[in-house]
Amino acid sequence: MLDVYETIETFGLSESLADLPIPDDDALRDRIVREAFESFLGGLQGTGLHGEIEPLAHGLATLFHRRKGAMATVLDRATDTIRGLVRTADGSEVLEMQMEEAQRVAEQARDRLDALEVMAEAAARCYEIETGRAYLPPAGGRSGRDARQTGVLFEAKAWIEAHERQEAEAKRIAVMRVRAG
Repeated sequence: MLDVYETIETFGLSESLADLPIPDDDALRDRIVREAFESFLGGLQGTGLHGEIEPLAHGLATLFHRRKGAMATVLDRATDTIRGLVRTADGSEVLEMQMEEAQRVAEQARDRLDALEVMAEAAARCYEIETGRAYLPPAGGRSGRDARQTGVLFEAKAWIEAHERQEAEAKRIAVMRVRAG
């Protein structure tokens, strides 16, 4: 019987799992998380199990948040490894290779953490849509950037961006006049 690695080798998958691309944010939100919620909970609407939608939706959203926390720990450990290697740097080629590998691992962990943050926030939104209530994780809080932003905050940020663009444009025009004259 072939094990997983032999199967991958047999069928020609040459990339390691770490080298495979991470889906973009839209795919993570819509195609993966939203469809997972819809397929998992959609069949329960209008059935005798309708009352189970809330706890199941909460459990599914919590799964994404816990995985995000675990990946944050992986990233912290990888960062600590890099710090340790930097402290012991002696210019050797072996240490440089270890440092490059540690940086690669940390970058992959950062990319996976970013993806999991998108997925966790999307799962929280799906919970809110399914139940009509705000998602609160069983421990900690929703620390994603989008979790803390309200409509007023979005409007304020848009105003600031527009204001900064106007000021930059006015300065650019003033500089052009000075140089032209």
